[in-house]
Amino acid sequence: MKAKIIYFSQQGGTQTIAEQIGVGIRTAGDDCDLAALKDTDPSNPGDFDLLGIGCPVFFFKEPFNVSDFMDALPRVDGKYAFVFITHGATPAGTLASMWKRLEDKGYHVLGAHNSYSDSHQIPIYPYPTHTTGHPDEQDRAEARAFGQKMAEISRRISAGETNLIPEPIAAPEGWWTEQSIALDRESLAETFPKFSIDPDRCTECLICEEVCPVDGIGVQEEQPRIQNPCIFCFHCVMQCPEVAIQADWESLMHLVPEIFERYFNNLDAAEKRGEFRRITAREDIHIDDPIFKQRERERAARDGKE
Repeated sequence: MKAKIIYFSQQGGTQTIAEQIGVGIRTAGDDCDLAALKDTDPSNPGDFDLLGIGCPVFFFKEPFNVSDFMDALPRVDGKYAFVFITHGATPAGTLASMWKRLEDKGYHVLGAHNSYSDSHQIPIYPYPTHTTGHPDEQDRAEARAFGQKMAEISRRISAGETNLIPEPIAAPEGWWTEQSIALDRESLAETFPKFSIDPDRCTECLICEEVCPVDGIGVQEEQPRIQNPCIFCFHCVMQCPEVAIQADWESLMHLVPEIFERYFNNLDAAEKRGEFRRITAREDIHIDDPIFKQRERERAARDGKE
């Protein structure tokens, strides 16, 4: 059988898991191609018998570009699929949502996998953070085992063991369910401060354009464009070498203590269940020193040496 894994990854954690799932599929004796979501046409995703789609969790669900991609896939008749995610505290209902999107397209979804991954994409968060160090070797080994299992199950089902097709997973209950619904594109646009490009800092290196997953930035246009469209991934902010993409991050800092208390409570519970391995000590996480401040200090120090 031939498998294809399509993934959305920014900091590299999801890509690592995708690659390891691919290793597992090949270990089982199947071919497996990997492709970045941005480089894949959803109307013609390629030739495969088994499709895997993976992404990080954004705002307690799959990112908007991933849900848009899955909704744009053509209908199929009984092909096999699996879903996987990386996250910083909870899968929330992401896997259940992705599972349903593929089922609605006619796929037999055979499984779902989640892994912790370093969560350092949001400028108001501290770094190191609660999942810094993930995915580690155990995470990678679990991904390889999952890939091998998906290949073996799909082969057995193709041979007639249709009783192996699992029932859809249900979204777990929790406070995140309400949050995932509330945090839609419109509410996020109202919640987060608007971005601007500081012309005194911007060198028009175009890195922000290159890394935007939805082509929402046009620095050299007659009217410079940013956040049009936007999935609130903040990758442009984090990747700009000159820290030229500015926003009023201070206005959100009052939210961080409550957010991290929830994260810590979730991870404490997961650790007790044996589902989470703490790599970064809690005392090394300083929520009053967010990444946007760290990057400004780094820029100032760099400029002071020039």
